[in-house]
Amino acid sequence: MIRIDRLIKDAIKEDIGRGDITSIAVIPKWQTSKALMTAKEEMVVAGLHVAVFVFKTVDKKIEIRIKVKDGEKVKKGTVLMEVSGSTRSLLTAERTALNFIQRLSGI
Repeated sequence: MIRIDRLIKDAIKEDIGRGDITSIAVIPKWQTSKALMTAKEEMVVAGLHVAVFVFKTVDKKIEIRIKVKDGEKVKKGTVLMEVSGSTRSLLTAERTALNFIQRLSGI
């Protein structure tokens, strides 16, 4: 049986490959950012812990504030989580994290 953490790490590897070349080329290493993950439509939230695992696997220094609970029904525009840290790290992890949230939430 495949462990969940192995599945998530494989997804990160598939999405990122050898790294986010565009971010490395364009964004200074020292730059930091804050991002909000918001619901694009009404939904039942699922997979927040998976998104956290993705961000922390890419960069343990990323700070995360979860704003809702898994299983909670939210309206369009609701902030699900705030993430802050290295801009490069956030951009590297965001697509994989969003993919898991979308799939697990049934979007």
